Amino acid sequence: LEDAQAWRAAARRAEEAGEPVPTPSPAQAQFAAVLAREVPLLVTAHRASDLLQALRIADEFEVELVLDGASELVDVLERVRESDARVLVPSPLRLAGTARGSEALQTATKLVEANVPFALRSGAPEPGTPTPIVLFEAAQAAAYGLPVERALAAVTIDAARILGLEHRIGSLEVGKDADLALFDDDPFQFTSHCIGVVIEGVVVSERKR
Repeated sequence: LEDAQAWRAAARRAEEAGEPVPTPSPAQAQFAAVLAREVPLLVTAHRASDLLQALRIADEFEVELVLDGASELVDVLERVRESDARVLVPSPLRLAGTARGSEALQTATKLVEANVPFALRSGAPEPGTPTPIVLFEAAQAAAYGLPVERALAAVTIDAARILGLEHRIGSLEVGKDADLALFDDDPFQFTSHCIGVVIEGVVVSERKR
């Protein structure tokens, strides 16, 4: 970030002097976009000390921050609530294997109580392992206290908001992309089946899965 900050300053000086703007390195260009708040800074961290460090960096450089993982987030929840950071909560089953164990399983519920924006994310915890099913993970979060409606929002509209795509996806509204998955029962039930897929308003599959 400091390097990108220095490049931005050099670019401004060159523009003011009517000189060619220095070409940024790929890293400088990416972090310059973070400094311009065009994209957020994504930090994967679990320990409370690392989370606090990420928050300090975000404050120092005045950038948008997304915290990923955060199994010890409950220890710094008030500090996170005071910031404008958003959180990506991994699978409850993944959190169960962290140092905080069962306490971390309630991370999503604690975020709701603190009114901190968050979404649930999927993704294999280790290379080579199967990618978890995001609906199953949402159901697990609900089993550990997250209201069902918030669990569904956490894998739809709340996730879209964190990505900055809520104007296109994440909810059923006129003018959005109309990307839908249709189920024959509660989507959080393991016995339910996806019976239809619609992409941009076009039915692309009616096969039961």
